[in-house]
Amino acid sequence: QPESFPIQQQLAGLNRAGLLTVNSQPPVNGASSSHPVFGWGGAGGYIYQKAYCECFVSPENANRLLAMVSEHPTMNSYAVNISGEELRVGVEEGGATALTWGVFANREILQPTIFDAATYLVWAEEAF
Repeated sequence: QPESFPIQQQLAGLNRAGLLTVNSQPPVNGASSSHPVFGWGGAGGYIYQKAYCECFVSPENANRLLAMVSEHPTMNSYAVNISGEELRVGVEEGGATALTWGVFANREILQPTIFDAATYLVWAEEAF
């Protein structure tokens, strides 16, 4: 998808390293809501996205990722293994994290994409 073009090289590198990427988005910091790739929600707004990557990994790579993320306080990691065990770094129980949001004049902040661990658990069960 065009949205992935800015991170295409990084995604290819992750796949070569044994991480099978299935969903991702690049960071966006105040793009116009009329931007041809990242825009949505009508004219006159600003779009924000957190960088995000969802992938399948081996248990060894999962442990390496969790160790790396724990060294970077601005990063979060959430994983579920085939047994349903949750592996968290920086993700609190019961919370949701906005991944994409928009700011528009005279409107509340819009959050069309969130990460919610409970929803992710359902997806992970189906994926495995």
